[in-house]
Amino acid sequence: RLKFGGDQVDLIFSDLGNPATVVEIGPNQSTAAFGFDNGRMILWDLEGEAIQKNLIGHRAAVTSISFRADNGFLASTSYDRTARIWNLNSLRDQPIVLEDHNSWLLSSSFNSKGNTLFVGEFDRHIRHYSLEMTPYVESLCERLEGNLSMEEWVEYIADDIEYEKTCQN
Repeated sequence: RLKFGGDQVDLIFSDLGNPATVVEIGPNQSTAAFGFDNGRMILWDLEGEAIQKNLIGHRAAVTSISFRADNGFLASTSYDRTARIWNLNSLRDQPIVLEDHNSWLLSSSFNSKGNTLFVGEFDRHIRHYSLEMTPYVESLCERLEGNLSMEEWVEYIADDIEYEKTCQN
């Protein structure tokens, strides 16, 4: 326990030698995410006071963490010039990595619908990323001569996901 003013304060987590750089509470109020100077991130169960998951990927200080309102995704930014989007419903999956930045990333926020992520950069730019797949698929289909073949599906999608037509051509 720590003493703060006249009140007792509980220390819930410490990573000695690795300062915490950002803390964010999820919309469900039962989960928190902690970011650290060395790029480490922890998803923390506030009710059970335990680590839910170590989120590994950033190579420099985490500068922001934002939860999507439905608590399905978490975005993080870092001095390593990447933003990462973590699927909280499937924590085994690797995050989506957005690495097309020329400077440090300082902030992130989902819009109210949760379909766009905004990222603030040190060089005074703000970028936005649509999380809707339809525009990406339509753009890809304009470039393809037809649907993916079964061989292309296995190579570029997965062999354990059932084949489906990729375009309406």
